[in-house]
Amino acid sequence: MPTPRAGRRVREATLARLLEKHRTRRIDAATLRHRLRAKAVSVAPGTAEAAVAHVRLVVERLVLVNQQKVHARRQLEGLVRQLAEAAPADEPNACEETEPTDATILMSLPGVGTDVVATLFAEASDVLVAPGGMRASFRLVREGFPHGRPRRSPASRSAAQDPRSGLTAGTDRAW
Repeated sequence: MPTPRAGRRVREATLARLLEKHRTRRIDAATLRHRLRAKAVSVAPGTAEAAVAHVRLVVERLVLVNQQKVHARRQLEGLVRQLAEAAPADEPNACEETEPTDATILMSLPGVGTDVVATLFAEASDVLVAPGGMRASFRLVREGFPHGRPRRSPASRSAAQDPRSGLTAGTDRAW
C-alpha cells in the first residue's frame, strides 16, 4: 500500500529504476528518497487508507479508459485502411490498375496520419464523395491540352509564382 510509512522504506536503487522506467529526469533518486523520508503531514486516522482506496479506483478507471482508447484506435485504423483499399466509386468493377484512392493519397503525405485522414473524411465528406473525389474538388486533375499546351487559370499561375498559396478550390479551370 503506497503510504508515507511504506515510502520511507523504499531503497534508492528501487526509486532509480522507477524513475528510469517512467523517464522522469526532473528529480533524481537521492532527492526523491530524501523527500519520502521527510516528516509526513499529520491527518486523521484512516485518511491515508481512504486516499489509497480512492487512488486504486481511479487507476482502475484509467486502465479501462486506456483499453477503450486502444480499441478505438484499432477500429479507426481499420476503417481508414478500408477507405484506402476501396475501389473508386466511379469505377467499382475495374479490373485494370486504377488510380490510388483519396485516402491513399492523403496517407502518403508527410505528417498525415490516421487521425488527419479520418477527420478529413468526417468533416469534408461532401467534397471527398463528390464525383471525381478530392482531385476534382481541388482541381488536381489536368484538363485536356488544346494545341499541345496546358491551360492555366490566373489562380494556378499565381500559385505557381507563389508556392505558399497552396491549392485553391473553385477556380474555373485546372492548370
